[in-house]
Parts: sequence; structure tokens; C-alpha cells
Amino acid sequence: MSEIRVRRTPDLITAPLDDGAMIMDVASGNFLELNRTAAGIWDLLDTPNTVSGLCALVLDRYEVTPELCAAQIEAWMVDMREHKLIVVEQD
Repeated sequence: MSEIRVRRTPDLITAPLDDGAMIMDVASGNFLELNRTAAGIWDLLDTPNTVSGLCALVLDRYEVTPELCAAQIEAWMVDMREHKLIVVEQD
């Protein structure tokens, strides 16, 4: 899964919250609230990155095993894709 590149969908507005972030999809008018950890991963996608790159950055910030990190990021990606907030590209 490390060859997969992830980027934010264009035309999204992000607003920080005390305990996370709020994302608005301008095209649809939909909102999604992220908790602190999900918002942290979202911030890491300020520039496109690979799944393995995201895991490396998350492992530097949080005390978590590499296996749990990869599983959590993959679950996060599924949720973000369902909301059409990220684009996943296969190399």
C-alpha cells in the first residue's frame, strides 16, 4: 500500500477547532468535523504524500505501533474517500 499517493480534494475549506478541525466541501456544501488525531493526519496532507510517508510522520508524533498506525491510516482513508475529501492515486 506504500505506492498509494494521497492528496486532498481541491476546493475544500478547513477551519481549525479546539479539539480538531471542520472541513467544508465547497462544491457540495457538506461539512465534516474531524477529531484531533484525524485533523492531525489531515494537516499532514497539506502536500500530497504516500501512505508510508504519512505513517512515518504519524509515528514521529504519536506513540503507536507501526501496524496500528498503518491500520488507522487505512481506515481514515476509507472514511475520507467516502466523504470525497481525498483523492487516492496508485503509482
